[in-house]
Amino acid sequence: MECTTKVDPGQGYEEGSLGAAYLGLKDQRAKRGIRYALAPLLIVMTLAKLCGEDEPKAIAEWVSLRSDMLKALLKLPWKRMPHSSTYRRVMQQGVDVTQLEQEAGKYLSTMSQAASEQLSLDGKTLRGTIPPGETQGVHLLAVQEIKKNLVLAQTEVGVKENEISAAPRLIGQVDVEGKVISGDAMQTQRALSEQIVEDGGEYLWIVK
Repeated sequence: MECTTKVDPGQGYEEGSLGAAYLGLKDQRAKRGIRYALAPLLIVMTLAKLCGEDEPKAIAEWVSLRSDMLKALLKLPWKRMPHSSTYRRVMQQGVDVTQLEQEAGKYLSTMSQAASEQLSLDGKTLRGTIPPGETQGVHLLAVQEIKKNLVLAQTEVGVKENEISAAPRLIGQVDVEGKVISGDAMQTQRALSEQIVEDGGEYLWIVK
């Protein structure tokens, strides 16, 4: 496996890299007792996630098995790799999820600049998130780059709103200039269409 994130020991992460994007995140952990910097933790967690590991224990095992390679590639000063409890704390309280999504979206946007000219608005309810006795779970609306299948930005649709009200703020997070934004009939809204055109894009709504 190759790592595209380059590290300069004197300057930090290369501009435009995933590490540089993570450096912009506020570390919400209590300063006392922190052994591992947030950005490299998020990098190895991302790599483990891309390889199919979801749980803290599985992530810790994946990272530990590749410790020598990761230390060399990422210039990690760690004497030993993080315990699963470290990854769990980062997931639960280490970062603001909204800020993480925004910074990750900016990084992914740079990867899509030379890709297709079409972006798609797509909503979905996450499986297994409907509480007992309730009828609605966590519903996400995302902007997806079609050619490379990249999610450039996403937002949770609140209980008291729907995709119609969530779409404008989501579109405001991505560069739509020169792009065609597509969506289903729910997105056929005058305000959203005008916003896209004003930002330099075009829209294609599928009306049933």
